[in-house]
Formats: sequence, C-alpha cells, structure tokens
Amino acid sequence: MPPEVQTLLANCEDFLKPIVTVAVHTGMRKSEILGLKWDQTDFEQGIISIFDTKNHERRDIPMDETAKNTLQGNAGY
Repeated sequence: MPPEVQTLLANCEDFLKPIVTVAVHTGMRKSEILGLKWDQTDFEQGIISIFDTKNHERRDIPMDETAKNTLQGNAGY
C-alpha cells in the first residue's frame, strides 16, 4: 500500500476506514459506496455491480481481497 494511503487511513476516524478502503481499492465514487446494497456484491466472482451510474449504464467493478475482506467485516481495523 502506498505511503499516502497509509497516512490517509491512519488519520481517518474508525467509521470512515472501511469506506476509504473500499474507495481506494475499487475506485468507486462516494455515492456508489454509500448506496451499495448486498445484492450488488458477488463475493464468489469478486464483482460489485453498480446499476445507477453517472452515465446510466451498468458498471461491474472488480474487488480485490482487501475490498472483499472490508465489505465482509474482516478488515481488522
């Protein structure tokens, strides 16, 4: 993880760390993260599907292990 991201996370309030972590690891927008529903996540395939995007087209976002663990509550903050 780049030092800038480590510094950012170290200075986040605890409630923000999962949001920032998912943003950094997926490139999702704040509104996409805050509006995320469980049925949009496929942990087996490692994909988050966003249906209400800025340009009104479906967007599939790959999840790395860090994003998966964070969304599943296994990040260990």
